[in-house]
Amino acid sequence: MSTPFFEKFYNMEAMRYFDKPDDNKLSDTLLVKKYNMINNKDNAYIATQKWDGNWMMFIKDTEGNIYARGRSRNVKGDYENYMPKLPHLLHEIENWPLGTVILGEVCWAEMGKIATDVGTILRCLPQKAVDRQKDEKLVVKVFDILAWDGKEYINSPFDLRWKTLNDQLENGFFNGFFTLTNAFYNDFAEAADNIIAQGGEGLVIQARSHVYEPGKRTSWQTLKLKQKLPSAEYKVIGTLNPTRLYNGIQAGLWSFWEGTYQDSGEKVLIDHEPGNIDMEADLKWERVTKPYYYGWKVGVIIDFDGNEVKVSSGLTDADAAWLSTKEAQEYIQQEKLYAEVKGMQETENRNGGKSIRHPSLIRLRVDM
Repeated sequence: MSTPFFEKFYNMEAMRYFDKPDDNKLSDTLLVKKYNMINNKDNAYIATQKWDGNWMMFIKDTEGNIYARGRSRNVKGDYENYMPKLPHLLHEIENWPLGTVILGEVCWAEMGKIATDVGTILRCLPQKAVDRQKDEKLVVKVFDILAWDGKEYINSPFDLRWKTLNDQLENGFFNGFFTLTNAFYNDFAEAADNIIAQGGEGLVIQARSHVYEPGKRTSWQTLKLKQKLPSAEYKVIGTLNPTRLYNGIQAGLWSFWEGTYQDSGEKVLIDHEPGNIDMEADLKWERVTKPYYYGWKVGVIIDFDGNEVKVSSGLTDADAAWLSTKEAQEYIQQEKLYAEVKGMQETENRNGGKSIRHPSLIRLRVDM
């Protein structure tokens, strides 16, 4: 896949959306801006439902090549092609005109199912990903368009981009696994509350005049309305160990390796790809993860009303390194280590107990 059209969109950074700041952190001027958006002042905004899943760009280039890439590159600098894991989407994309780029959220059709399940599938090998969708297949909630039939819409206002999607809906597209997300033109706060009450994530408000800005998060042109669980401190009752083997696709550029002597089983670690000298020894080399190489922890387990909740998002390298120390482990045993955690909302785990949706670590604190 090397057409100029493909290269342009394949290498394009995803636009990001502005998160709703707390009112007490805003000046009077910014507070007015925020509520102008929420109240759709002068009908200058459109709100679309935000689904809990994985952002995806679907490209059908000018030669008919099809590619589905996520928001983030791997360490090699490439975007993985997710189409082999989503083959049921292929028939619909094949019916799109050449030179088309669609943005959507890969998710479950039913609100309330969490994105971690989607991410688990997309991280599998292709056949396993397909097998995990045997009973229920992932769908795509379309929320933006960057090109259609060779015409590009990157510099077009969102108002026109959304109209273009609806025009194609009337032309018979987006009525299968791809469907347009719900749009709202008034009562944004009420709509967001209703979505959240049904287990959904919320809304994204966007100025009608806003053009697509790759790689940027422009304040007050977009605004996410979603529930936030107030941050609170929870007792740390354990830590998460790293995965040993690195199973990514970056074969040639990985820096962390472990060698095992075939006769003794003794292990050695190196921070570079094994060279000729390394290969001369009777060693079996394997790529290992960075946290495993350094002996770090990769998260904490907190006590959330008697339920264990694992928190790894927000953990810094310094946190990961310190949690692996004897000092940190002793504080946990003495019930003196606390974690301030924020999240989207309280939810239910698979066993019917309480959990936190998208928990993220703010800081660690020792209670002396």
